[in-house]
Amino acid sequence: MAGFFQNQPFILIGFALILTVHISTAKSEDEPDEDSKNIPETAVIDSEKSRMASYYPSELFFDHPWTNMGDRKIELQPDDTIYSEEVSLHKIKLAFPLNISGYEIRNVTLSSVGSIFSKDDFHQWSVIPMHGTYATSSTIKYFNGAGGHLTVQWEIAPFFKYAGHEDKKLLMQVQVFPDGNVIFVYKKIPFGSMRNFRKNLNYADEACGFIFTDKLPDGLGVILAIPISFDKDDVEEGSVIHFKPLPFCPNFRTCKSCSEAKITMRDTGETIPCVWCPEIKRCSSKKDYLQEYWLSKRCERQEISDPLRCPKEEGSAEKEGGKSRRRGRRVCENKWGASYETIQFF
Repeated sequence: MAGFFQNQPFILIGFALILTVHISTAKSEDEPDEDSKNIPETAVIDSEKSRMASYYPSELFFDHPWTNMGDRKIELQPDDTIYSEEVSLHKIKLAFPLNISGYEIRNVTLSSVGSIFSKDDFHQWSVIPMHGTYATSSTIKYFNGAGGHLTVQWEIAPFFKYAGHEDKKLLMQVQVFPDGNVIFVYKKIPFGSMRNFRKNLNYADEACGFIFTDKLPDGLGVILAIPISFDKDDVEEGSVIHFKPLPFCPNFRTCKSCSEAKITMRDTGETIPCVWCPEIKRCSSKKDYLQEYWLSKRCERQEISDPLRCPKEEGSAEKEGGKSRRRGRRVCENKWGASYETIQFF
C-alpha cells in the first residue's frame, strides 16, 4: 500500500483540522513474536507518540476480525439496528463505557454515513473509517459488550444516483476494545478499493482516520490524530487498519496510576517515570505536550512520583451527565518505530 499515511489535510465533521504528520518507517529491533509476525513494515505514530496505526492487507489475515452481526443464533445479536435513507446522527448511551486515552466515554454519536464521535468539556474523539458525502440507504448495527467493547457496522447501499450501480454496497465495521485498541474492517468495498469507490461513485470524503483532542487546563486542545488519504493510500476490500494505544503519561488520569507508571522513550530507549502535578491534575513525562504547563504552573515544586504521597481525593474529576468520575488506563506495549513532527493547538 504505497504512500500509506502521508501528509494530508483532515476534515472532521463540523470543523477542519490541519495536521502535519511526518512519517518514516522502522523495523523492530527485536525478533517479532508469534502475535506480531504478520505486522506490516509500514506503520505511523501520531505527533505525540500516543498511538500507532498499522495497515493489514487482506492476504495477511488467516483469522479475519470481522464480527457477524444479525438475528441468527450463530450471529452476534446487535443491541439495535438503525435504518436511514438520509444523513442522520444517532446518540447512543453505552451500557459499558469505552476507555479512550484514559477517558471513560459513556455517550457516543453514530453517523449514518460512517463515523463515531464523542465530545464533552474534557475531550473530543472521532473514528471515521469512511465519511459519505450524500444521503443513501444506510443500516447501522451496534453491540456494546461488557468491559467496554463496542462494535459498529455500516451497510451502505444502494447508490440510486448512479444508474447501473444500484446493487453496489459498502460493508464495514469499527471495533473498539476495552484497552483502547480500535480497528477498521473493510469487508466489502464497491470496485475493490476505496480509491476506486471514490472515483466511480464519488461518495466518500477524501480523508478519514482517528482523532483525539485532549482539552488542556487553559482551555486549549491538543490534537492527536492519524489521518488516512483514500486518494494516496489504496485501502482495499478485506483490509484492516489497527490503531493501537502506546505507553503515554498524559493518558493516566489519577495520581496513583500516574505515579506508578513508567514509559520507554521510543527515540532514545530511555525509561522515564510519569509524574503527577496536583495544580493541574494531570500526568506527564515532562517531555510531552504538558511540558509547558509544568513550567508555567510550577509543577516541579509539587510533582508526585510516589503513589504513597497521593492525596486521598486523587485524580482529575471529569463531569459527564452531571456526575463526577475519576479515570485510569492500562499501558499497552509496542515494538514499532516511526518519526513524528508537529503538534497543533486550536
